[in-house]
Amino acid sequence: MKRRIVIGACTLLTLAILAWGYLQFGWMFYRYHSAACKQRGEAFNLRVENLKRDASERLRIGAPKEDVIRFYKENGFPISLYGDEYVGTIAIDGCAPAGCGTDAAFIYLSVKAASTGAVAGEPMVEAGYRNCL
Repeated sequence: MKRRIVIGACTLLTLAILAWGYLQFGWMFYRYHSAACKQRGEAFNLRVENLKRDASERLRIGAPKEDVIRFYKENGFPISLYGDEYVGTIAIDGCAPAGCGTDAAFIYLSVKAASTGAVAGEPMVEAGYRNCL
């Protein structure tokens, strides 16, 4: 009987602390998204999807270096060769989820290169938001 009372009291205390924490700090986990923000977010997601599709279609294994350079330029990516990999990153605005300080986002594109400069691996497209927890 005494054990049930202790467990019940601990449960009530835990719930009270959680409720107080939500009332005091819950606003930090909510982020209003305006119509313009939602539109930027949709455009960002669409660009990432299109880039993934186009990269896998146009940057097939064996594609020459000129095709890689053209693809990067057409999509607004700066291109650098680090070791055996072409890389490029662009900054863009999206509509960040809660926990992010700003709507600043990035898209990263990389593809493995052979010694001749031709494509040697599948392209990789990654995207995300900066300044997030």
